[in-house]
Amino acid sequence: LVCRRDTPTSCHQMNELVVEARMTSVTVLDELKHEHELRKSSSFYEDTELWNLKKSCLPSPMEQYAATVSVPAWILGIVITQSAPEWNGPELDEDTDLQDQVYLSAYLPALRRIESLELQRYELGAEGVKELVPILRCMESLEGLWLGWNDIGPEGADSLAGVLGDLKKLRFLHLERNGIKSEGAKKIASVFEKMKGLRELDLGWNELGPEGARVLAGVLGQPKQLHWLDLGGNEFGEEGEKELEVVLAKLENLEMLWLGGEVRNLASERRGSVVGA
Repeated sequence: LVCRRDTPTSCHQMNELVVEARMTSVTVLDELKHEHELRKSSSFYEDTELWNLKKSCLPSPMEQYAATVSVPAWILGIVITQSAPEWNGPELDEDTDLQDQVYLSAYLPALRRIESLELQRYELGAEGVKELVPILRCMESLEGLWLGWNDIGPEGADSLAGVLGDLKKLRFLHLERNGIKSEGAKKIASVFEKMKGLRELDLGWNELGPEGARVLAGVLGQPKQLHWLDLGGNEFGEEGEKELEVVLAKLENLEMLWLGGEVRNLASERRGSVVGA
């Protein structure tokens, strides 16, 4: 990294210098400054204000990520169209090849503001979810994610688990009818401890079976704010359902529960118990 005498000093005017600095950490810049002070090398000039760059002049980790990651235009187009219709930045127009790779950096402002993403019945499959994951990673404001009826399978659940724990504001997660099975349930369950604010969870009709019941029974006590839970149609078996009921009874905030063939209003049941007592 070389500082020229003719380099403008304001952050937004530093052009090539900033482009180079954007790939350089503050630590490295400090080391270069120290070297300059010791050696007074002719490659570094005291009249530059490189060393006064604030962290705001350098890209955030998210900006660095978005600048280096690309996704197929078709999946990015779906997300922008569904969740950011007011977006006035670069558009994926009719001339865009939907298989083209598009860098996320140009769309990062829109992705960061999205609070809800509804992609039910898009036939994403495991591969589509894999392409979606980098986009989700940029959604710092995301509170609700609806991905039901996409046949993502265990492989798609594995890809999704890699990003769910990073979505700190996520409150609503709907993954019904995706065939994730017990293998996929294990992957999703592995990040529950990071999803402290989760309020709604739909894992209904996912072929989880008795093994899935055991997996979920071990972790469903972690999202303490859970109000709404759908586990219907998973063929847990009698023992699996009993195991789940023991754990779910400890969730004081849980109000609605779908388990087996039954829908229970737990809030009403608790009020009835208090009156009966």
